[in-house]
Amino acid sequence: MPFWGKFTDNYGSIKTITITGFIIPIIPFIWLVTFYFKPNSFLLLFFLIGLELFAGFLWAGFNLSFSNFLYDAVSREKTHLCSAYFNILHGLGIFIGATLGGILLNYSTTLFGIKMIFIIFILSGFLRFFSYYFLIPTIKEVRDVKELTVDEAIKQLKKLEINPFLNIFELRVLKFRHS
Repeated sequence: MPFWGKFTDNYGSIKTITITGFIIPIIPFIWLVTFYFKPNSFLLLFFLIGLELFAGFLWAGFNLSFSNFLYDAVSREKTHLCSAYFNILHGLGIFIGATLGGILLNYSTTLFGIKMIFIIFILSGFLRFFSYYFLIPTIKEVRDVKELTVDEAIKQLKKLEINPFLNIFELRVLKFRHS
């Protein structure tokens, strides 16, 4: 979150939404690769952990920047109302997508010779991309931010530290002090 917070502060919520929103539709296609791993292999486990860390990193940036954009674009008096609308529509979208995926998976095993689980992942990726493609150009940044060049983007990526991700595996949740 610190990376995305600083990035959003410097370059704006819309730039962060644009970058993360462009990459997020790729995640379902990466999931398709898991079908080619041996079941119960350690390589699959590490691939899935890496994939989920990557997806979590992207979704964290997207959600943080969307919330920040909501606070920037809406008057203080209407923030709670717009936040409620967003959460209702977001939850409804998740419910509809999961329900349709479950129905498709439950009632058909193949379509045109392709396993239904593959079709669901492909549909998920394409629907995410099309919603991104049609909605992102309609949203404009509401505050003054720095311009992001390719050189600046590379410099920002070099600032990204991997240590916070690795610290997850230390398994030290609480440290007790002895008095």
